[in-house]
Amino acid sequence: MSYDQNPSVGRYQYVYNQRASLNLDGGFKSSDGPDFFLADYRIRPQRMMKIAIDGNLRVYSFIEHLTRKEWQVQWQIVSRSCRVHGICETNSLCTYSQDVGRRCICLHGYKMVNFEDWSYGCAPEFEGCSPDNEGFIKLT
Repeated sequence: MSYDQNPSVGRYQYVYNQRASLNLDGGFKSSDGPDFFLADYRIRPQRMMKIAIDGNLRVYSFIEHLTRKEWQVQWQIVSRSCRVHGICETNSLCTYSQDVGRRCICLHGYKMVNFEDWSYGCAPEFEGCSPDNEGFIKLT
């Protein structure tokens, strides 16, 4: 039996018994495609694997620095978070850079509905449409 592989995330489609495991050394194995080793393989820090609120599967390692302790993302199934469908919700645009990461912005003429949660998207700042307030803007 062969499976169609989804090129966007390197996983097989139509596999209904999906299983994934992360061992203590940092080896990841999946029944539907990707197998890999984390960058800190065999160092054995504390680790966790979870599906985040944006629907992206991530593996974290607990890192202890001199001044702070934190969970750092070591791997994620969709590497560029703007490719996660609906990440910024309606009437908004997702941008991504190595320096800042993901950033959501409202389109021209719209404002953020909930300033603490992008899942609410953006709402129009105008009332209805008329020839006076219609037009196009170029998005790069």
